[in-house]
Amino acid sequence: MELTLTPEIESAIKKQASQAGVTPEKIALDGLRVILLPEVAPGPIC
Repeated sequence: MELTLTPEIESAIKKQASQAGVTPEKIALDGLRVILLPEVAPGPIC
């Protein structure tokens, strides 16, 4: 699956990833898990 992000969302993900020292993909996947699979979501988003 491929998602097209708005420039604002892409920028926010990249900023959080940079601050947390992780990849943008990790930030995006963790956020989706929290929303879609809260019972198996990881701890706090980086």
